Amino acid sequence: RRKKIAQKIEEYLNNTDLYKYPELTSTALAKNLSVPEEELPTVIKKEMNKSFYDLINEKRVQRSEELLAIQSHLSMEQVAIQSGFNSSQALQRAMKKYRGKVSVMGG
Repeated sequence: RRKKIAQKIEEYLNNTDLYKYPELTSTALAKNLSVPEEELPTVIKKEMNKSFYDLINEKRVQRSEELLAIQSHLSMEQVAIQSGFNSSQALQRAMKKYRGKVSVMGG
């Protein structure tokens, strides 16, 4: 059951822009997936080996890298906002955490 829920989470995040909302919570994601609220963090931790926030921020970093590749004229702040981060500093911290470096930004 947990594996199916983990797949459902991954598919949902890949096919929607929900992760772009800075105020996204595990409760909101659980509701959108019709998964029990208390079960979602456990599934993410046990099946995906990360926390809810790591899962979402990794998705946001991935989106920011996609934006940089196709729209290099965007400023760091624009990329951050369009990826779901509250600020360019939050984006920089996440890139350093998940990629080990900060990508060169346009703008």
